[in-house]
Amino acid sequence: MCTSNKIVVTMVPVACATYIKSTAPALWYRFNELTGLTAINSGSLGATYNGTYILGAGALAQVGKLGGADAVLFDKLNTRLAIPAGAYANYPAMTIAVLSKNTSGGEGNLGTFWYWSATGTARLTAADASQIVMRRAAATYAETVVSAGLNMTGWQWKFYTYDHAGDLKIDIFKSSGGAAVECTYSTQTAAVGALTDLSATALYIGNNDAQGRTLDGWLDEFALWNRVLTQAEMNKIVSLTP
Repeated sequence: MCTSNKIVVTMVPVACATYIKSTAPALWYRFNELTGLTAINSGSLGATYNGTYILGAGALAQVGKLGGADAVLFDKLNTRLAIPAGAYANYPAMTIAVLSKNTSGGEGNLGTFWYWSATGTARLTAADASQIVMRRAAATYAETVVSAGLNMTGWQWKFYTYDHAGDLKIDIFKSSGGAAVECTYSTQTAAVGALTDLSATALYIGNNDAQGRTLDGWLDEFALWNRVLTQAEMNKIVSLTP
């Protein structure tokens, strides 16, 4: 008697964190530290760019979107994560992604997702009527207002993309319905010259450098790439988020 053997292959879903790692971000903070004040950079630039928590009344080891003890609570007062200054700030093409959950629906209460300088050289903030000041080159700014809103109180991915070598389009996406949906964009049309050198300027996550725009809620992930992620890549990150 002849017995036939069958090989059954079970497809295991790719976890969100595994997929993010495969896209090779330069900076990647997972906010899953249990103690201490050091935030590990899991990105390709390594420990040189580990961050330092200034917690205030914030707290580590909170329940995040991607699992337990996987988020940090930002207290809307003075919590922030300080990242050492470096050449990464001068990437001519860039994507930044933030996974956050805000506790206040009012845009003025949401604070700043990330912030590079006191002059507004580069920041993404939902405070001040959702004004976005994204990137500065010479004396020209790109500003816009996200009328579609980033002020959702549930967990949400927010993506910012910019390519200085292209059409200077600054694009904002938010997660909705399992995909990254374009929220708004702004295109600089004036001659902008060289990008402002930010390599000596520290990056702050969840606040500004003066601790005056702290998020009111939780951060689960922050990642920065030295390229523009494709729509498919952003959609994959969103779709793999439970």
